[in-house]
This record gives sequence, C-alpha cells and structure tokens, in this order.
Amino acid sequence: MLPFASSSISAFAHNFRIPEVHQVSTSVEHEAANRVIAEVSYSFVHGQNLIRARDMNLPPPTNVQYPVFDSSGVNLLGYGSVETFSTWQFSTTGLPTNFGFAAAIHPRDTKTAYCIPLDGMKRTATPFGIGVYRTTDKGKSWDRLDKGLPEGAPMESVREGMHNDRLDPMGLYFGTANGDVWASKNEGESWSRIAQYLPYVTSVHAATIE
Repeated sequence: MLPFASSSISAFAHNFRIPEVHQVSTSVEHEAANRVIAEVSYSFVHGQNLIRARDMNLPPPTNVQYPVFDSSGVNLLGYGSVETFSTWQFSTTGLPTNFGFAAAIHPRDTKTAYCIPLDGMKRTATPFGIGVYRTTDKGKSWDRLDKGLPEGAPMESVREGMHNDRLDPMGLYFGTANGDVWASKNEGESWSRIAQYLPYVTSVHAATIE
C-alpha cells in the first residue's frame, strides 16, 4: 500500500515544437577623457515555441471589480477589474453590511478573524455604530464585540486601521478617522481608548517587544 502515491495525466499539442530562446549581448567601451569611460551596450532576447501550460481543473476565469482610491484612502477614483481563477463567496451572516476596510486575523487560530463593517455610501459605522465583529468559523458567522466602545458612534476605520499583537491572550487595536485609538487586551471582548485627539488615523501597527 502506498498512502502517498498519486498519478497525473499530461497532454501535448500535436504540433508541439522544442522551445528555443536566443540571446545576444554586446558592448563597446571607449575612454572619452582621462579617467572617464563611455560604454554602449545592447541586449537581444528572442523566444519561440515557448511552452504554455493550463490546469484543466481550474474553472473559467471570472472578472472581479475592485475600488481604486487616491493616496489618502478617502476619495474614490473609480473601479478596476482583473481576471482571476479565485472564487469568493460572501460570508456576512451576522454583519450589518458587506463593506469595510479594517480587518485582522488571529496569529494562532486561522479560523478567527476580525473586521469593522461600514456603510458603503457614508463610509462610517452608520446607523449601527462602531463595533468590531469576530468570526471563529472562517466567516460562516460573525458576532459583534463592542463592550467599552461608544454606543452608536458613527466612526470610521480605514485600510490598515486594525492590527494585532502576538501575546496570549492576543491584543487587538484599531484607529478611527476622528483621531482615536482603541485597544483590547482580551481578543476583542472589551475595549478601552488608549489615545485621542490624534490626526486622521490611517494606519495602526502593533509590535511585540520581548
């Protein structure tokens, strides 16, 4: 019995040709003045009959659109698109919206992740108020964690606005557009404000010092 044995089937086109790559390079140096050398170089690369492989098990590529913002992360410039073989599904059971920016993944439990939902038009936590949502089953369901957060506050947390440390229990942190930074020492169960009156917080990163 071979528990790790596997098999595969490969097929080649009837007009298959051995791939070829031709490469040529040349350069000329000339002493233009005392201790000054001028150099001109040229490189040429040409390939033909190059191999292209396709995994027949992959589904047809789908077109996925994504928003494009300016450097401030606030102003929407438009939407881009990309052909991808990845398949995505909405896992929003328990979330008030399917829009948001800030997110984090537990460093030791890959089933656990956190996010901050926002209203897709207002880009704030309206009307449900700021809250961190946690999944412990890879997105199948979400629970709201808001103990210690201001009730009903229409705050905003942008991209890279949430991060975690690697302590046990894990610490979780997020910043808001109105200049607050909130922290949880118990993996989101309760929150406290650790900084305020800051400029627009666009990025939060936690470092563990040992």
